[in-house]
Amino acid sequence: MPESNRLLYRMAISFHVDERPRGILVLSGLVVFEFIFQKPP
Repeated sequence: MPESNRLLYRMAISFHVDERPRGILVLSGLVVFEFIFQKPP
């Protein structure tokens, strides 16, 4: 899934470039997203 990798890469760039509060929000969003994605069917 290259699109997912690209999205994660973009999020990582945002985390490094953006300010700290925004980076924390992005990180939290990533954790929640992974939690929902790994949720068993």
